[in-house]
Amino acid sequence: MHSMSAEKAESQHILTQGVYMAHITRSIVRTDDDYLRLINMIKDLISEDFRLGFDFETTGLDFKKCGIVGASFGFELDDKLYGYYVPVNHQEVTKVEFALVSPGDEPFTFYKKRRQGQVNEDIFIKGLIDLFSHEKLILCCHNFTFDFGFYIEALFKRGLLPKERFRAEDSMVSSFLIHKRPLRLKKRVEVDLGYKMSTLGDVVSDMSRIDESSIKEMGEYCQDDAIFSPQLIKYTLNKFRQNKEWNRKEKVFTDLEGPTSIVLTHMERTGFLIDKEHLNQLNETFIDRKKTLVKHIHEITGMSFNITSSRQISDLMYNRFKYWKPYEGQELGEAGYYGCDKHSLNDIIYYSDECCVGPGLEIAENILKYRMYNTLIVYYTSKIPKLLDEDNRVHCRLKQCATVTGRLASSSPNLQNIPARSKEGAEIRNCFISEDGWSIVAADYSQAELRMLAHMSQDPNLTKAYIEGIDVHTMTSDALGVDRKTGKAINFMIVYGGGAAKLARQLKVSVNTAREYIDNFLDFYSKIKWYKDAVDFLVRKRHFTYTITGRTRYYHEEMARGKYWLNRAINHPIQGSVGDIVKMSMRDVYYYLRDNDLLYTKVRMLLQVHDEIIFEVKDDFVEEFKPILKHLMENTYKLKVPLEVDVGVGKCWSEAH
Repeated sequence: MHSMSAEKAESQHILTQGVYMAHITRSIVRTDDDYLRLINMIKDLISEDFRLGFDFETTGLDFKKCGIVGASFGFELDDKLYGYYVPVNHQEVTKVEFALVSPGDEPFTFYKKRRQGQVNEDIFIKGLIDLFSHEKLILCCHNFTFDFGFYIEALFKRGLLPKERFRAEDSMVSSFLIHKRPLRLKKRVEVDLGYKMSTLGDVVSDMSRIDESSIKEMGEYCQDDAIFSPQLIKYTLNKFRQNKEWNRKEKVFTDLEGPTSIVLTHMERTGFLIDKEHLNQLNETFIDRKKTLVKHIHEITGMSFNITSSRQISDLMYNRFKYWKPYEGQELGEAGYYGCDKHSLNDIIYYSDECCVGPGLEIAENILKYRMYNTLIVYYTSKIPKLLDEDNRVHCRLKQCATVTGRLASSSPNLQNIPARSKEGAEIRNCFISEDGWSIVAADYSQAELRMLAHMSQDPNLTKAYIEGIDVHTMTSDALGVDRKTGKAINFMIVYGGGAAKLARQLKVSVNTAREYIDNFLDFYSKIKWYKDAVDFLVRKRHFTYTITGRTRYYHEEMARGKYWLNRAINHPIQGSVGDIVKMSMRDVYYYLRDNDLLYTKVRMLLQVHDEIIFEVKDDFVEEFKPILKHLMENTYKLKVPLEVDVGVGKCWSEAH
């Protein structure tokens, strides 16, 4: 490869915190033949420990609308670092026209032509297909879903389906497992490796015109990203192995988070089809309901006021009308009025017998409803239509580096926060639909946290319920002498680490009664109390907990503040372990679909929300897929009690949910 015609910058020495000394050799690959030789050379180098860094440079962040400008490969060989930049679509401005336009519009029109000395994009993509089909390849990126998402989109634009076989590693994820913050690659490399990388601002002044950048300058910038992603991973893997408390994390990173990165890319790229007309109608309905609530509140009070102003609400309800009275222990805020946030209003409703006069309870309930509709409008019914692509699909971002429990988070939009069991949540889910000839299939773990609690505590009564198929909520209600609904609330309150005060509010009983429920629960499920006490003792000794896969959470900061750490410590092994199982299931289902050529041909992976994985499946494959999906998810990890998965089918998400 070193004989290929290419531009090479001078090698330079870097010192990476005493770990190694290395030379960087940089090359720009300008011809199709040299590019194919590079691909073949990399394939020859692939071995058990060979990591290939990869990075795209694109005209923007939206893989649907933006194009590829170039890409870099980076790797280490014989204690030297090599970076290769492949320009694909760098442009040269040939003419600029100016015209008077409306404020906010672009007055300039740029005419461009493709620069000489670049690799043909079709040949470039074919080379990636060849390389990415190698089963032993470890492909490293920083923010993997971005780079791999552009690759998948490039395939679909050419009528091709992805058939990758490589292993994925994301240096952003490996760093997050140690540092708990998803820092950008350049900052992480500077802190951890002692090397200061160039920034995009050093190459271009206007990010929207990145394709006009110098090939040589862009090459060095992009090469750094490809070179140092695997180096950062190598650094964090060494950290995992050197620290006894961290060495469990290596398996979490390689066996769990790597495949998860690939699955999330497919989900983000596919997106969820939206019935836009229905969603717009629902938006108008929610707006009308919100207006009706405002009108009703104004009629009750006999005056108009700003219902979005907590200050006005507090002044009117507590002072002028005296419909609300402060409950015992309630304090004035710094601004001199009682709070009217969600928790305060829920407290007013809970203590309504002593806090509410006249229509006070009705007003508090209606204000909460108003705020609920306002949230649904702002974040869903009015927002989602603006995020749709040309096919009316919404592509939410699924984030691996956002929660300390290891659970996924989503944004743009946040589909995790659609109310799970409310009428309004179901109305929104009605707008998430399948394409003609396809159906939505949703697979949801049943009582996953309670099963995990049975596994970890080994409580004989809880274990017996799940092994023998006894309804655990009925078992709890019979043991405590309450109805099933109350027993169910107590079960979930215990598993989520809630206390007597929170349970009292939910059940609308006294705190003493709620405390009695909890005490009786822990008497009946005695090993759960043992589990809680054991976590308390161990965390005080070692300051961390970990999940079934070894994902670790530390409590130094919470313990120093002295608040809430115990509930979090009790909850983390349970909720975090369930999150790990859901990721394992996503991985196993993905491997099955990939290895049987079913991905995209028969099944699309759409979304993961809490304990639920959502697919879009060809109608003629649904009945065959359901038992396969159920088997894969129920057997992804063996607990001391069986996992159970409910599989629903429908033409929209709410039908399958």
